[in-house]
Amino acid sequence: MSNPTPAEDAIQDFNQLRADIARLSDSVAELLKAQAKAASAAVSDTVSQGSDQLNAKISQLGGAAKQATDQAQASVRSASHDLERTINHNPLAAVLIAAGVGLVLGMISARS
Repeated sequence: MSNPTPAEDAIQDFNQLRADIARLSDSVAELLKAQAKAASAAVSDTVSQGSDQLNAKISQLGGAAKQATDQAQASVRSASHDLERTINHNPLAAVLIAAGVGLVLGMISARS
């Protein structure tokens, strides 16, 4: 076997260096893909959790709004029944109050 010349050694070293750089490049690409996949999964999980929390809050607010609406309707019904009962017990007072309110509204609208 003959000893390689310095030029042949340099070419062989250069080829080895080229192969090492190619392997390093592949390793870095795989690492970046793995990190991107992990980051994507983390973002997806965070968005999913945020969406679930938002939906829960919307559901709570919807329930609270329905409850408030039901209470308001019950209050209006109760007030309506109370007013009707009062009018039935005191019809003369109801007519006089209605006439007074009508007179005041008439005076206000006449000034405008």
